[in-house]
Parts: sequence; C-alpha cells; structure tokens
Amino acid sequence: PHCVNGTHTSEACLESAKDLLRRFTFILDLACLDDSMKVMAEQLNLTINSFESTHHHKHPDIRSNDIRSRIGNDTLLEFL
Repeated sequence: PHCVNGTHTSEACLESAKDLLRRFTFILDLACLDDSMKVMAEQLNLTINSFESTHHHKHPDIRSNDIRSRIGNDTLLEFL
C-alpha cells in the first residue's frame, strides 16, 4: 500500500519523499515561469490550484532555435 495518505501521511513517508526529490534537478525557465511550474507539477503528479507570475513572453518555435542560444549558458548546457 502507498504510504501517502493526505494529512495522515507518516513522517517516515514524508522524509522518504523528500530524499527522493533531492535526487532530481528541475530547471525552470524564468521567462516562462508559469508554464515551467505547470510542467514541473505535472511531472511530480501535483495539482497547482493557481499560479501566475509576472514573467510572460511568447514561446519561440523550438524547432527553429539553436538549443545553445535558448539556454544561453555553456556550462549549464554541458551539465544537461
């Protein structure tokens, strides 16, 4: 059985979940923070009731853009 049980979730289960999340790296794009947060929530199977940042821009067609220019950081690109 799953140990996650809403407000009745055990401390051990919570700590286990925290340990698991520490193994992941999430990279959020500040220029489209709303969409980045929604995608991250979907990946974590979370529901975000409301979230709206002040950062909005039109998303470029990623097929036509060089990934290096989109990331804008060679060190980060190498890490990814």
